Amino acid sequence: MISVLVYSQSRGDMAERIVEQLDLLGYHAESSQQINIPRLVLNSYQIIHLIVQNLPLSLNEIICITAAKALGKAVVLSLMDTPNSSQIKNLTWLNPDAITVSQTNFLKFFRNKAIPKMILPELFSPSLKKHPAHSEDQPLEGFVFPLQSSLHEAIGICTEKPVYCDGRKLLEKKTSSTLRKDWTLMIQQKKISSNFQLILSEGSLNTLFARTKLALIVASSEMKNSDFEKWLRLSLDYRHILILNQFQATGFSGHWTSGQNCLVISAHDWLKDLNSKLETVDFSKISSAQEINQKSLDLLFNDLSRLYTKIIYQKTSLLDSGSAKI
Repeated sequence: MISVLVYSQSRGDMAERIVEQLDLLGYHAESSQQINIPRLVLNSYQIIHLIVQNLPLSLNEIICITAAKALGKAVVLSLMDTPNSSQIKNLTWLNPDAITVSQTNFLKFFRNKAIPKMILPELFSPSLKKHPAHSEDQPLEGFVFPLQSSLHEAIGICTEKPVYCDGRKLLEKKTSSTLRKDWTLMIQQKKISSNFQLILSEGSLNTLFARTKLALIVASSEMKNSDFEKWLRLSLDYRHILILNQFQATGFSGHWTSGQNCLVISAHDWLKDLNSKLETVDFSKISSAQEINQKSLDLLFNDLSRLYTKIIYQKTSLLDSGSAKI
């Protein structure tokens, strides 16, 4: 039986869901938010799987990865958020045995690494089932658009339906009064129309989610994957339609069907494609986002199991080779 330690930097569902699925496949798996050299030495783990929500890695994480490699254990790094080139350079010298990323476009950072790679998206516990007041067959009443860094991101969206712009991230740099003044000025200057509304509190957003049938526009190329996962969770909890881009949909490529349980648009020219779709798509034919089913999970973890098997075989082959014995 293959023994796996699944380490996660932060508390969440990801590590527990991995352990749960690995148990079904016959692995001995443990999850932990603690990793140290004594634990690696005293336990017969064959694979150390690190769920990395934040880069750069801590000094302790780097030391433990190096120690695990020295002890002959296979190391898998799962990068859950959007990486950048400088962060990736700091990972290359650690020489993990395999890498997973949350979207296909992130594989480009590792094209020169001759190691196994796969897509491993964020995993959640089942929906919290908020039981919103709106019904599944209720007509679409508006859109929610999360602003990433500027109020002006709302200018490009073209629709006559209400657009609720979530500006909570902008509060990190400006006060609510300043943002509201700037928003009013944009309306007065006709940069946006009066059907656009600015939301700056979580309470207001939750009330809107519970009472109104919405489509969540999360396809922006500026949105980090960690933020996308939060909005995906909200769409599941409140049963809203999800508008995502083609890269975001690769997390569970077999689950998302554009025009049925979501709307998938271009990742490269997302705003132009979004406006085109807003004019032509019949949203009454699109259901709200649905839970990832067991079939999709089975396919994902069969791929992960094959990745585990491959890196263990490579480790064993190296140790059994003549060069390893010299």
